[in-house]
Amino acid sequence: MLIDELIQLNARIPSCDLINSKKFLLKSDFVETCAEFVEEESFTETMQQMAKLPFGKETHVFELQRPTYATGEQTDVVTFICKEIDIDDQPHIQVHYLVGKRLFPFISLFNPKEIERHPTGELSLPFRTKTTRGEPVRMGSMSPESELRILSGAITLSSILAVLNSPKIIDTIDVNNDSWNAKRRKHGQKTLHNHTVVFIKKDIAEAVRLQNEGRSIELDSHGKRIHWRRGHFKHRATGTFWWSATLVGSGTNLIEKRYDVNA
Repeated sequence: MLIDELIQLNARIPSCDLINSKKFLLKSDFVETCAEFVEEESFTETMQQMAKLPFGKETHVFELQRPTYATGEQTDVVTFICKEIDIDDQPHIQVHYLVGKRLFPFISLFNPKEIERHPTGELSLPFRTKTTRGEPVRMGSMSPESELRILSGAITLSSILAVLNSPKIIDTIDVNNDSWNAKRRKHGQKTLHNHTVVFIKKDIAEAVRLQNEGRSIELDSHGKRIHWRRGHFKHRATGTFWWSATLVGSGTNLIEKRYDVNA
C-alpha cells in the first residue's frame, strides 16, 4: 500500500497517527460499485445512517485504486486519511486527501447525516473546510474545481463507509504481513503494515450493474402489465440489506431502455 511508503518516508499528517491507523485497501471494482450504489435513491438513507468510521476516534486510512471523480478526472491512487471530530456535539468526519503522494491543500469536515438528495437526483452535503495548515477557509473562496473535488470525495467516502458498515453486502480479507515482515527484516527490507481488503459480494455487484444498465417494462400487445421492480436498499436496525430487482406482473414483450449513470 502507498501508506507503507509514506510511513517509511516519515510523512506527517496533522492530528493523525499513520503508523497505528486502521488501513483499508479498496480495489477499483469496489469503488465503482459504491459509485453505482450512490445513484440508487434508497441508498441515500443508508449513507445518512451508516456512514461512520468503523473504529471510532482512531485514524483510518482508505486507499482507493483508480477512482473516477465527478469531474471525469481519473487518478492512480487516492487516499482518504480520516478521523472523527466532534463539532457542536455532532460527530463529523475530518478528511485529508492524498492524490498519489501529494497532499491536497484543503481538509474537509462533514456530517454524513446532512446528505441531501434533491428532486434532480443530485446530492449535496454541507461541509466545513480548512487548509492543511489548519487555517479556516471561507466557502466560496476555493475554485469551483476544488469545491467539486471535496464534495465528490465526501460523497464517495460516505458511500464507502456505508458499505463497510453493511456486512451483509461485503466480504473482507485481513492481510497479515507479520510472518512476511520477519523475512523482510532479515534481508534489510522495509516492513509492510497489516490491512484489510474489502470486496462487494459478487451477486450484489452484478445485480446493481445490471439494474443500472436500465430496463423499463411497458404494456404487452394484449394490454397486460408487466414491470420491473427495481432493486433497492432497506435499512434495518440489524443492518443494511439489498433487495434484488424482480419482474412483477404478466406479459411477454419487454421494452428495454437505457438509463445513463453519471458517477
